[in-house]
Amino acid sequence: MIPLKNRAQVKRLNVSNHSLGKPGEYASAVRLGRIVFHPEKKGSKVSSHRVAVKFFKPKHPLTPQRVRVYESVIERLRTAGIKMPKIGFAEHEGQWVQVSGVYGSKSRTKLDIRLDSKYLQQPEHAERLLSVCLKLMNAGFPPFGDAIGVIQTSRGPLFRVYDLDALVDFEGLKPKKKSQLMGLHLTSIFQLLSSAGWDYISVMDALEPSLRNQDAKNVIAGLRAQLVRGGH
Repeated sequence: MIPLKNRAQVKRLNVSNHSLGKPGEYASAVRLGRIVFHPEKKGSKVSSHRVAVKFFKPKHPLTPQRVRVYESVIERLRTAGIKMPKIGFAEHEGQWVQVSGVYGSKSRTKLDIRLDSKYLQQPEHAERLLSVCLKLMNAGFPPFGDAIGVIQTSRGPLFRVYDLDALVDFEGLKPKKKSQLMGLHLTSIFQLLSSAGWDYISVMDALEPSLRNQDAKNVIAGLRAQLVRGGH
């Protein structure tokens, strides 16, 4: 799927009844669809791509203003070098929906939306997750576990940011709340990584040399001080 940089590119969006996941806090449904683009040049063929179409619940409406926030978050993640499916937004039957690339076949997705410790049994796999978390923090976001999915490959698990809802909500919070969430979600990642033999101090030692976000640095410094006082 090509990025939806210009929604005028979209000729039509067809949505099936095939479900790709259960409803969540934000999503009322995620269905398999096909997006068709206008030809890039006169005389060339139209292109179409299988996509996941996410519909939003009325209490979390996808307004044009909120679409712009999503697009800003996507740009920041891309700039930070974070790998994720191609994501865009389009109108379907009078409402805005999120459209993203599909992993796997129609009958089975390769993306596991549960970030589980079973994927972190090998140190190199834990390092892959840590790399994603580092990039998220350098982009100004906490390492939200709910935002990260897992793709199983012959090279082992690959970690991809696939859910942007928590990141978009994070943008509207006050600095104090942002700091609290940074600490909360970083601690949750520490707990997951500990299953691969990492202790908290080792994770901090691995993160700090490449960490550029000052808020994240302050959170880690505070957590380190707490662990030292607690005798860890």
